[in-house]
Amino acid sequence: MTTATITDITAEIEHLEADLNRVKKDRSHAYDLLNQHKDKAYARLNGQTFFFYATGGEQFTVRVSLKKQWGWGRDFTRNTRIYTDGVDLNKIEEEARPHYVAIGEQSAEYKKAGRAYRKEERRIITAALAEIGIEFEKINFSRTAGCSCPCSPGWVANGVLSIDGFRIDNLYVSQVRNAEGEVN
Repeated sequence: MTTATITDITAEIEHLEADLNRVKKDRSHAYDLLNQHKDKAYARLNGQTFFFYATGGEQFTVRVSLKKQWGWGRDFTRNTRIYTDGVDLNKIEEEARPHYVAIGEQSAEYKKAGRAYRKEERRIITAALAEIGIEFEKINFSRTAGCSCPCSPGWVANGVLSIDGFRIDNLYVSQVRNAEGEVN
């Protein structure tokens, strides 16, 4: 049986404290490198516009607006909003196309036209998001997606969507159009 002296125990404690400080420093350095990598990836993705051909030959652009990297509260947990620039009205029958009607004069035909228009918008959004690999369970149309008044209607996902581990605030989906405004 060996007996340790106080000097030996003190030396061992100092050695362990030095090891602990070295590990803390290495951990801090690794954490800083990870944050630098995340910041670069965030800067690369935020505001990025993806251009691609969907499987049906349609051309789309999708612009991604990410949430701030660090945050909490409603802004950080708010469901992702999805906006489109409209649909190709040639894909909707003439009598089913939406048109302006005063609020008190909305008929069943007008409401039917709105449903046909939103159905085509949903198809465009689903095709575009599937093509770039953003998964979602459900999206719902909302007249008040971006504001409490109906100034910015859009689509609201049933949760916060993400791309490469970053939370998406807004998506802007567009069909590529030629100079005359027709979908290519």
